[in-house]
Amino acid sequence: MSVEAAALILAAGRGSRFGSDKRRAQGPWEGPLLHHVLGLYRPLFSALAVVTGSDDPFGAEACRLFSAHRVINPEAEQGMGTSLARGAAWLIEEGAGCAVIGLADMPWIRPETIAAVAAEGMGGRAVAPAFAGKPGFPRALPASLFPELVKLTGDRGAAAVIDWTRARWLDVEDPGILRDIDTPEDIERKDAS
Repeated sequence: MSVEAAALILAAGRGSRFGSDKRRAQGPWEGPLLHHVLGLYRPLFSALAVVTGSDDPFGAEACRLFSAHRVINPEAEQGMGTSLARGAAWLIEEGAGCAVIGLADMPWIRPETIAAVAAEGMGGRAVAPAFAGKPGFPRALPASLFPELVKLTGDRGAAAVIDWTRARWLDVEDPGILRDIDTPEDIERKDAS
């Protein structure tokens, strides 16, 4: 079965700067951070997957709660490249026309931005949303890149196979595309600086 756009949420990072599992963090949203982020993507995609580490009962339970496919990355400590590689293998199996890559620590992205990136991504080009001239997330990758993504290793993400300066930048009025959570203080911060 093939699908149009599939969403892949990278959630296998250790969050060492946060001091604990930041995916469980509480904030101005309902429930743990990972649940909130999955709730942003779930209504928009029939195919949704979450990349987690091997020994991750919290990630596994979140996948069950949101009917998301769990992609296990036993090499998660080696970096984002390994998670993207595992996710790309799942995308190929799904027959996705494009992938919308989201990060589990970005809770302020608007659902309409995610939908716009997905729609633009179906045009066969890599897409990055941009706010005030700065590219952010989520990003869309065409199926033509999936075989190269499967080969990724280490901490280098899709930038290893694509020049983002040549991608389609989709201007959005959404500062949430630039705002992630690295430390507990980031939850209280009011802007994307």
